[in-house]
Amino acid sequence: MLLVLVVLGSFLAASYSIILLRYLYYWHQIPVSEILTNFVPTTTVSIVIAARNEEKSIGKCLKSILNQSYPSDLMEVIVIDDHSEDNTGELIKQYSDVIGHSLKKGKEGKKEAIKAGVEIASGKLIVTTDADCTMNENWITHIIHLYEQQKPKMIAAPVIFEQEKTVFEHFQSLDFMGMMGVSAAGIQGGFMQMCNGANLAYEKAAFDAVNGFEGIDHLASGDDMLLMEKIARKYPNGLAYLKQSEAVTKTIAKPTISAFLQQRLRWATKSGNYQSWQTQLILATVWGLCWMLLISLGLGLLVDANYLYLFGTLFLVKAFWDYLFLGTMSRFFGKEAQMKLFLPSLFWHWWYIVVVGTWSLARKQYEWKGRRTR
Repeated sequence: MLLVLVVLGSFLAASYSIILLRYLYYWHQIPVSEILTNFVPTTTVSIVIAARNEEKSIGKCLKSILNQSYPSDLMEVIVIDDHSEDNTGELIKQYSDVIGHSLKKGKEGKKEAIKAGVEIASGKLIVTTDADCTMNENWITHIIHLYEQQKPKMIAAPVIFEQEKTVFEHFQSLDFMGMMGVSAAGIQGGFMQMCNGANLAYEKAAFDAVNGFEGIDHLASGDDMLLMEKIARKYPNGLAYLKQSEAVTKTIAKPTISAFLQQRLRWATKSGNYQSWQTQLILATVWGLCWMLLISLGLGLLVDANYLYLFGTLFLVKAFWDYLFLGTMSRFFGKEAQMKLFLPSLFWHWWYIVVVGTWSLARKQYEWKGRRTR
């Protein structure tokens, strides 16, 4: 039994090392996008926000968008109210520069909201974000600059957390920065299509060319990554990542473990629908390594102390690569201080991967924005 686990654990550790090495390599291959001094944008852009029960944050979000340095005659802001049960709809009406729209009865969910926004959008480029996000004033300018320089069909850009207070919130922030690095490296290397709908841009024509969310519209989640896979299949060289700290959108971490697990379950339930075998293999490898950590620790404490040597080896391998990778991400985003909490975050990470990954295989339902969805 011990020998079998040692062989399997060694394979998983070696695979994880290769995966993280590839992430680091391709991250460093992406140039930091800088706006040229003589840049004069010409692209029309429609910022589409799907909002549900966001009365506490929608005002701050819209103010930061309306404060963009991008020419106002080239930009429109569209907010789709997804049957909010609070004062979100009334707050949207207070902004004369915002196009407010409510989903019709019988239509609900983020995909339906974004689809409705795209349908009424007049911009060439669609930019999506979430109603609880804020942005730097040059956010849109950075997106359009990259678009006009490279002409990709879709652009993924980073999302980070702010206002972290507790150890748990700092863990989420580190974990999320890691996801941003994974997304960037995967797009640059062409082996993964990962992104976040809180900071995503695509041509309206490309959205229409792949028939929008058709084929994935039965899933509550996937308005970002599954759409990216569709666009990548239609346009193999059409993806780009915007590597620029000024182009981030900022949001806040989940305040409770329950809310965090519901968020990650929502993300994990769509993983079975990924078309990329490389994405599936990488996710399975990480999940398998985290399970091996749990199994070897449990056997070491309850059955035979020799298993603890396996646990210690796997733990150190994962810790080494995670420290290099997250250290790189934290320096780029100016959040180096969070690495002081790396060790407790490391424990949180492999536990939640085991719990959420396993839970998502057995249970496809979760609660989000007051709805039970799947």
